[in-house]
Amino acid sequence: ARRMGQVSSRLDPNLPSSRKPIASGPNQRPPRPPPPASQTLAAPNAYFRASYIFSANDVIANVGVIISGILVLLLKSQIPDLVIAVLIAGVVVRGGVNILRDVLRLED
Repeated sequence: ARRMGQVSSRLDPNLPSSRKPIASGPNQRPPRPPPPASQTLAAPNAYFRASYIFSANDVIANVGVIISGILVLLLKSQIPDLVIAVLIAGVVVRGGVNILRDVLRLED
């Protein structure tokens, strides 16, 4: 018999995860095995990676704007500006997709 203040071992949050009971029922699925260490992305690493992607995109965009400006002056045409703008947009979208993938991987 349990005394007041005692917690059943089934409900004890301090138990190691390997000893916690597995939920069962029609809407429960068994826990997923952890991903391999090479695929694990911890939250701090995701923040650093997102910062890196933002910084790299800024550098690429700034270099692109400078090149575009030089080409517009030399060629007397707005087409280089349009081409560089599309390329910069592609780089930014790709970076955003990579960040979203990292965030979704963290939520799994």
